[in-house]
Order: sequence, then C-alpha cells, then structure tokens
Amino acid sequence: MSAAQLAARMGISRQAVADLETRERAGTATLAALQKAAEEMHCDLVYALVPRKDLTKTMEDQAYQAAVQELGAVAHSMRLEDQATEPDALQALLRARVEELLLNERQLWRLPQQRGSKRAPQE
Repeated sequence: MSAAQLAARMGISRQAVADLETRERAGTATLAALQKAAEEMHCDLVYALVPRKDLTKTMEDQAYQAAVQELGAVAHSMRLEDQATEPDALQALLRARVEELLLNERQLWRLPQQRGSKRAPQE
C-alpha cells in the first residue's frame, strides 16, 4: 500500500503518513497513531515487553544487587569503625540476605531506601 493510499484510508495527508513513518523510526510515534494505521492496513498492532532473561534469573540478579547495596554500606561503616567482617562471613551474610529478599518478593523491588520500611511499595 502506498503512502498516498494509506493517507486516504486514514483521512490524513500523505505528509502526515510520512511524518508518522519518521516518528515510528525515531520511537516517538504514539500507540494510538500506530493502531489507526494498523487498522487501515488490516493489521494487528502488537505491543509487547519481552524479558531479556527468565524471571527466576531476573529476580536472583535483583536480590543479589539489593543485598550487595545493603551489606556494602554496612560493611563500609564497620570498616571505618575498625570492625570489619571477615570475607567468608560477609559472603554468608550476602547469601542469607539474597534468600530473604527472594522470599519477600514485594520487598525485592523496592528502592534501597524503602527496604525495611513498613510502607507498601508503589507498584
């Protein structure tokens, strides 16, 4: 279908179709505009968020990052007070915190400053 034919079907100018194509390439086209074009071309617009890795791995990675942030700050403070934790003990604490976060999925996705608070996260 030519741009002129699509424009006629959509009730817009050929230049508006060209502008839509430009916005689509730039990632700035609205879903509504793309849906209208799809309808006129007898197509379905498919909009999807596709995970880059499986959910279990995503959750494990998030828990590990959160645990490192939390324990890293504590470990730093302890070192400053000349009370550093042994590396093996720190690894054990890290593993335990990862498991704890994985058991409490709602807490897992909170920002670091929200973890441990009783307030429900903004999901």
